[in-house]
Amino acid sequence: MRASPMSAALVIVCTLVAVPRASASLITVGIGAFPMGSTLTTFTGLALGTEINGLMVDPAVGPGGAILFEYSLGNGRVSVNVGPNTTHNINQPAVVSNDGANNSGVLTMTILSLVDLFGYGYALE
Repeated sequence: MRASPMSAALVIVCTLVAVPRASASLITVGIGAFPMGSTLTTFTGLALGTEINGLMVDPAVGPGGAILFEYSLGNGRVSVNVGPNTTHNINQPAVVSNDGANNSGVLTMTILSLVDLFGYGYALE
């Protein structure tokens, strides 16, 4: 049985109307918003210039521990380093774009355990 063009159009229109619009807002929270004993991931102790793509941080930490960082444009684009500006959002050393690198990639953080609260600082150049 073949659907008529009118019934197919009706299904598409109903689908578009029935799907709610999604949106998000930035909510600024300080470290005090996280429960006592929360895992704080830092890059302290890593050599400046350490490649971020493929880097696993805090693999020995318990719940909320290991985070795998991957950059969609590959190696040589982002590294552990000190940022170009002073900011209240991050502590140095941090993940920064390398000089002259294409900054249009996506940084993916894969958390390898179940977590129910996640936050991060960022700075815009």
